Amino acid sequence: MASVGRFGAPERKPPLPAPHTARTPDPAPRPAHAGNLAGMAWMLGSAAMFSAMTALMKELVAGMPPAVVVLFRSLFFVLVAVPWAMRAGGLHLLRTRAFGQQVKRATYAVASILTLAIALKHLALADTVALAFTRPLWMVVVSVVMLAERVGPRRIGATLFGFLGVLVIVRPGGLAQLLGAAGGAAGAGPFIDPWMLVALSSALLSAINMAHLKILTRTDTPLQVQFWFGLIGAAEMLPLALLEWVHPTWRDMLVLLGASIAGTGGNYCVIRATAAGDTTAIAPLDFCQLPIAALIGLAFFAEVPDLLTLAGSAIILAAVLYMARREARPRPGAASGRRD
Repeated sequence: MASVGRFGAPERKPPLPAPHTARTPDPAPRPAHAGNLAGMAWMLGSAAMFSAMTALMKELVAGMPPAVVVLFRSLFFVLVAVPWAMRAGGLHLLRTRAFGQQVKRATYAVASILTLAIALKHLALADTVALAFTRPLWMVVVSVVMLAERVGPRRIGATLFGFLGVLVIVRPGGLAQLLGAAGGAAGAGPFIDPWMLVALSSALLSAINMAHLKILTRTDTPLQVQFWFGLIGAAEMLPLALLEWVHPTWRDMLVLLGASIAGTGGNYCVIRATAAGDTTAIAPLDFCQLPIAALIGLAFFAEVPDLLTLAGSAIILAAVLYMARREARPRPGAASGRRD
């Protein structure tokens, strides 16, 4: 029987309190420097992969035209991506939402690889790799112009300091040419070796490629990027390769396979690196290719690095370690997106 209140009206019971449910706290946002550290780790892996690829490409272009080498390397990306997509769920995984951007990125990437192969054919491995490391300097400018990234003075200073190490390594050959031209020595070469300009153009093209890659990772997966790079690159290289076609031997095919595997792995690492961190933070990790290439040259090409090469590598490693330490340290301005 319902209870009656003081004035005869039914007594109202207070509403039952709502059951208490434990609220799951929102996950803490990932610190900005953590993404840069992950990007640096991926970039370090790409340095090892690309060093091996560069050494194998130098071995190949000694007997094959560079365009043929780049054609087969591009085709390898397609041969890997198609079964990978089939196993992951179907060929629809290769469909891109940014075909125009894929064409731009693939064109710059394949042009960078072609000019690198040409430089390797005419220059020493150490010289080619050292000149390729002007890319981080170009990358600072390219990332600011194309990606609107804000770069602080410490990162600019560390990148320039690392570039100073590159100049130390390149200096002996460049200084010899400069003195020969100034003194009018007989048989002195040109003031600037044209093949060195080819290597420098490869670095610039690679920097633009990285900027386009950063844009692509916002819409497309690494698998899509790898597939379309291989397909577009092979289509662009086929006419050039046919002009100077050379049938590869079985040994050439094995070396091509090794270079393609290393290049695929390095390219995948770069994709993961650019997706994880700021381009200007991860680009200096490319410098690690220098000591790795020096070790490969010593082991397989009997190239003994001199004291200046070792000194330049030490400067580069010091710059990289400084940047990694800065990224690992929490910064008060991280929440506002400021980069130092």
